[in-house]
This record gives sequence, structure tokens and C-alpha cells, in this order.
Amino acid sequence: MSIIPRFVGGVHDVRAAGRHAGCSLHRGMSTRGDMKKLLRDCRRAGCEVVITGRSHFRIRLPNGALVIASGSPSDRSALSCVERDLRRAGALRRRRG
Repeated sequence: MSIIPRFVGGVHDVRAAGRHAGCSLHRGMSTRGDMKKLLRDCRRAGCEVVITGRSHFRIRLPNGALVIASGSPSDRSALSCVERDLRRAGALRRRRG
């Protein structure tokens, strides 16, 4: 059991909770599965995706830009950073929420 501080009603409330309880990074989503979907979208957009020797992905865009991504992203923010880099490089369009 771990102690996780929470902000409740204007004060910090510390409660005993199970593993990852209340953690925004663990909501049952698979970052590895999401990375596979992202790479699939890149391939469909005409990008060349190569696995490096150290389990990263080298994504070469049709315009010549290069984006490197982790083969095993640690959390949702790592995946968001790769999506941001690909959007800025021109490979992906902004998602509609």
C-alpha cells in the first residue's frame, strides 16, 4: 500500500491507496499499443519507419525531416511528445477531440 497525496476541497488529503490509485498516468491505456497505432498512421502518411539497434524508431518523413521515438514509451506524455514532434514536422494532422 502506498500513500498518495491528493488535493481535495482546497487542502491536501493523504489517503492510503492501492498501487497506482489516483495516478493520472495509469488509466488502463496501453502506450505501447498507442505507439503501434501512431507508427501505422505514419506509414500510411508515407513515412519510412525503421527500428534502430537500441529499440527506438527512426521516422523519416516524406519532406526529409527526421523524428526519433522510443520503442517503449514510459507514459502518455512521452507519446504526446512524439505526436507533437510529428505534427510540427508535417507528418500528422491535429486530432479532433
